[in-house]
Amino acid sequence: MLKELIQVDYPWLEDIWQQFSSQYLDAASPAHIPHAMLITGAAGVGKLALAVRITRGILCRQPSNEGNACGSCKACRMLAGGGHPDLVVLQNAEDSEQIKVDQIRELIHSMHLSAGMSGYRVALLKDAERMNTNAANALLKTLEEPGGRTLLMLCSSHPARLPATVRSRCQQLHVPLPAATLATRYLRSLDDYAAEDIQLALRLAGQAPLAAQQLLGSEELEIARNVQSQLDALALGQQVASDIAADWQERPPGDYWQWVLFWLHQGSSGQLDWPALSRISPRRQQDLYQHALRAWQRSGSGLRHDLQFQEWLLQWQSVAISAGRQ
Repeated sequence: MLKELIQVDYPWLEDIWQQFSSQYLDAASPAHIPHAMLITGAAGVGKLALAVRITRGILCRQPSNEGNACGSCKACRMLAGGGHPDLVVLQNAEDSEQIKVDQIRELIHSMHLSAGMSGYRVALLKDAERMNTNAANALLKTLEEPGGRTLLMLCSSHPARLPATVRSRCQQLHVPLPAATLATRYLRSLDDYAAEDIQLALRLAGQAPLAAQQLLGSEELEIARNVQSQLDALALGQQVASDIAADWQERPPGDYWQWVLFWLHQGSSGQLDWPALSRISPRRQQDLYQHALRAWQRSGSGLRHDLQFQEWLLQWQSVAISAGRQ
């Protein structure tokens, strides 16, 4: 996870990095590095990459006057190799959705050890909102009584899920979504993606470029596009609801409800020009959305999902065809 981000400098993070480095890492800056930071922003916007760049600047033995890592000292070479004795990277285990208290206790113990090389010890906590209650409480004690020359960086796409007591003890740094032109330019630089694929991927990813990058070239992009095409075909009476319901059985049901909800939201909020939906009254649109939302919330149950799909699809078809006749 760390090694892949060492040489990554996403262009939309440059202004935020400059702001941080001039405030805390510049040789002329009188400000002290905070003991704890909460880096927030949408999933796929590059929070961890920013945290890694800050880490490089702090642990480097020969940083520039502006705080940039040299890339050639022993500390930089170790980071490039994927590890450093004064750095701890923590996230939930593969077999768990939570960050547990034992993991936090190990992190706290390591943060109280003497730094081996740089004079600073740094910890990166990925998806910090995954901490369970006991883990958050254990971390809070460290935030209240931080050790000297330590930096704890929490990255979170959902900071509201963190206890207010944890948030209040961190210096917050928000990573906004980049301008659409900057995100598009970045994605175009990766490969020869079609312009319409880039725009769809960004739309599906909520304009977060790294999340869009994951979608590009994946079957998920085609599935999302196909869901809207199937709903259009139903609205025109060109396809049968039972056939679509059977097709949607090929993957976890939550995946399809997710895209149904996405397209309904995009169309009803005016973010997407979708004639089949725009002809439907706002009240009917809301009914369709709520029906799909309830089905999505039950998608992890043992219900007959093919029947759930078919019931909703028939409702959509009836409403859409009726609206088209008016």
